[in-house]
Amino acid sequence: MPEKFKAQASQIILVFIVFLLFVCNGTGLLEIQFQANSGLSFHSLLFNTGVNQGFGLPPVIYSTEFVILIFSGIILSLLLPILNPIQASLLTAACSILPIFPAYTTTSNSLLPLEFSLLTILILYAVNVLISYFKETVAKQKIVEVFGQYIPPQLVAEISKHPGQLNLDGESKYLTVFFCDLQNFTGVSEQLNPKQLARLLNEYFTAMTEILYSHGATIDKYIGDSIMTFWGAPVSQKDHALRAVLASLEMQNEIALLSESFVKRGWPGPSMGIGINTGMMNVGNMGSKYRITYTVVGDAVNLASRLEGLTRNYHVL
Repeated sequence: MPEKFKAQASQIILVFIVFLLFVCNGTGLLEIQFQANSGLSFHSLLFNTGVNQGFGLPPVIYSTEFVILIFSGIILSLLLPILNPIQASLLTAACSILPIFPAYTTTSNSLLPLEFSLLTILILYAVNVLISYFKETVAKQKIVEVFGQYIPPQLVAEISKHPGQLNLDGESKYLTVFFCDLQNFTGVSEQLNPKQLARLLNEYFTAMTEILYSHGATIDKYIGDSIMTFWGAPVSQKDHALRAVLASLEMQNEIALLSESFVKRGWPGPSMGIGINTGMMNVGNMGSKYRITYTVVGDAVNLASRLEGLTRNYHVL
């Protein structure tokens, strides 16, 4: 069963349980008491023949008001979790009208006050709103945790506003993928001790990632000294190819400045090769039960990687 339907089914059950407990306690079918010694206790009066006549059913059960309340409660419990806020509000208003008719068309005193029926319906609506708000908050927080490490904060905020539109199951999309790495990195690493190498890579990754983030890129992964990233997912971007080109130009300027600062410290000044390609590729959560990542695969991705590798052969950036 899809997660969405599981969540809706759980919400329906929870709302219905709240409805039953409130109605049973309010009409005398169930007494809920809290005592200092024994804690919370439940006492069912449903078949208490010492108090009630006949089969022991309280007289309120036979009233029209009670039947209308049960009918309204079942309808609200089933439909509120699957309706949008406007539809849920209209349904609640309609169900609130139903108990009014017997209250004003019957001359005898009602065993179930109109106020109790309206309060029960209002509580059902409030409980559903609270559960929906909690679910939405949890969903947004999960999105922030999942994507916060490899996409810009502004994209995380945009996704969290519409979590239902997010598709992580895998799909084929027209995207732009980007690879870059430091040329002659083996020679660079041989001239530095481990601490210096770690510092160089950290400064390089930080500077390049800031530029990629500023152009709305999704960071796929860091592979040694390489960065793999793409545009157009999980948030659609019509100008994803242009974003990739502008980011690459800015990154080339930045790597030149970094190299100058590295040389001043007595370190080698590396250069960087970049490969970009736009085409159809598969994007989504991929991996194993032990580890999973949001990534892209396909021939278009492989071509971008090969283009980046060819920059060493042709001595271009």
